Amino acid sequence: MKEILSEIQTIDSVKASLFFLFSVDLLLNETAADADFTIQELENFSKTLNWKAIGKKYKNINETEFVFEKYRVYIRKADLGFLVVIMESSAPIEVVRLHSDLILPELNSIKKTKGFGRFFKFLP
Repeated sequence: MKEILSEIQTIDSVKASLFFLFSVDLLLNETAADADFTIQELENFSKTLNWKAIGKKYKNINETEFVFEKYRVYIRKADLGFLVVIMESSAPIEVVRLHSDLILPELNSIKKTKGFGRFFKFLP
């Protein structure tokens, strides 16, 4: 499942990509291999934003973009949650949007499993 977000990580200046469920649970995350953006920095950055409030405020919006001092954050709505891409302010946003359009069907196909089904989904 994590390989869904790896396409976005190939874009120049993209630091991290995350997929949050509407319940604000982090389902997928990926950081760029050559980026100086560590998991600790990602967690610290995520703590500075109130994801639940953002989800409530922008529940009727399909995509939005925030520009901060160091980073730009692109948020795209999917069926189960939000795709969040954290990038430098110089990142090519058109390419990020294009890649988001391409992986959105895969994100929409992720089903939240309950019960014993989650134990058997990885078996051949």
